[in-house]
Amino acid sequence: MVSDEIKNIGCDTIAVEADISKENDRIRIIGETIKHFGRIDVLVNDAGIQEDVPLTETTLEESYRIIRVDLTGPFICTREAVKHMVWQEKPKDGCIINISSVHQTIPKPHYIPYASSKAGIEMMTKTMAL
Repeated sequence: MVSDEIKNIGCDTIAVEADISKENDRIRIIGETIKHFGRIDVLVNDAGIQEDVPLTETTLEESYRIIRVDLTGPFICTREAVKHMVWQEKPKDGCIINISSVHQTIPKPHYIPYASSKAGIEMMTKTMAL
């Protein structure tokens, strides 16, 4: 397990099994981090899924599934992390890194929900920064 490898090099770490498409799991990830470390200094939102499906064959459920992971996941994780970051003592605050894709600006056939969610990440990040 990756967390064991990290521990072997002398860093404290925890592994939290979760489904990033589920709100309760997202909240639990941040909660377990706070419980273990007492704070959260960095959040990296990097989960993503995509499906190569033509528009006429893309189901609403498939579209929602991709958006739940690729856009709503980072939104919820960020919301929960910021609730703690704003009250932390020195060093105050924290850093949030949202990983997107070239497909936030470069279209790709058959990737409509994916590209839309990645474009949403870009605007969400800019708006949250304000």
